Amino acid sequence: MSLYEQISLFPIEENSKEKYEKRLCTTQIAHISEKTLRGFNISAIPFIGCNFDCVYPTLAEIIPKEKVSFCTFPFHIAIICEIICAAICHQINWDFLRSAVYNKTILSDKWLSPRYLSNISESEVNIMLSGYDKPERIRANERSKILRDLGRWLGEYDAPDRIFLSGEGTVLKEQVVRSNLLKCMVFAGDPEEKKMQLLIQKLSVFDKLNGLRAYCQPAIDYHLVRVYLRRGLLIATNKYAMDFLTNFEIERKESTMAAVRQLCSCILSEISGYTHLDMMNVNQIEWHIGRSVCVQDKPDCFLLSSSAQWLKERFSVCPFFKTCLARYNNRLLDVECFRRILVMSRMPETRRYRILTLQYRYCMKQKNILLKICNYRFSAIKNCVESSKDFVYAAIYEW
Repeated sequence: MSLYEQISLFPIEENSKEKYEKRLCTTQIAHISEKTLRGFNISAIPFIGCNFDCVYPTLAEIIPKEKVSFCTFPFHIAIICEIICAAICHQINWDFLRSAVYNKTILSDKWLSPRYLSNISESEVNIMLSGYDKPERIRANERSKILRDLGRWLGEYDAPDRIFLSGEGTVLKEQVVRSNLLKCMVFAGDPEEKKMQLLIQKLSVFDKLNGLRAYCQPAIDYHLVRVYLRRGLLIATNKYAMDFLTNFEIERKESTMAAVRQLCSCILSEISGYTHLDMMNVNQIEWHIGRSVCVQDKPDCFLLSSSAQWLKERFSVCPFFKTCLARYNNRLLDVECFRRILVMSRMPETRRYRILTLQYRYCMKQKNILLKICNYRFSAIKNCVESSKDFVYAAIYEW
């Protein structure tokens, strides 16, 4: 697996390093690995060829709605369904989980009472999730314990909406909502508060809880981490970080994953500011791209799969196809001693530039040879990334 740096209009150190470090200090909610933080950089936005200001607003217009909605249920029932889905969503398909909760509720909503939930059995959870194509991930014992804790927690409130609403029906202050949620073990035990943020995002679609939208923060899961790594927005800068990404024998501690998620949160927040979309919109866009197009095993760059058809209305390829640096990896570039990759872009001042990326193996002494072979006048040499014996040189020249 190769990682390539985005060619930014300005070096990261000059453009945004201090801003990101400041944001990390103010948003950090759990111990995170400083070594992991130092092993990654964040690509500055905008970079050359960046079209996020056009792409993201377009995506926001066509983003799919939830396949399974609880809006047809009574308000307090819908809230509990959303809470349950957020609480046990780890390591299971989101649509399958929502369907399982929906189908069980259609049969009888009595199972959603605090008393029932606080005594739910492992076998009942196993039956509810039976039919999942990855049975080893059902983990009924673990999920039943979470549901029992949810039941005890919900029993402390007259109604589930009182976790979020005052007696007058207005949305409680952010710190009060957060305090109420942190009384529940599953939300208190989530260092990055991913499940809490996911729940707040999902509840904010209800009219009575629309005020929660102002409290939304990034909810970073593996889909988003994968997307940002492939697109070159999150960059490994040393061997430790590269090993963390490519060596699957290395233990992924909670503190190291917390660091990666914090960096991804910064990227998402930066995209939100640049595109003038709220973080909930950007979060949903990245999540849908990660689970329908930029999937784990084989990215669907040309939108051939059924799950990617929602994009066909406005796009013929992945919306980030032109700026995705995962397209230029070692498997494509290592065929010859080096290969040139030309990317066209237009600068804000309408002056035309071309980015030339050269990758080759062997040693630094070949740098001058390659420059002579290319026979170009380079105005700048930028962004040298070293990974073992692979070197990537990016240069910008004008014509």
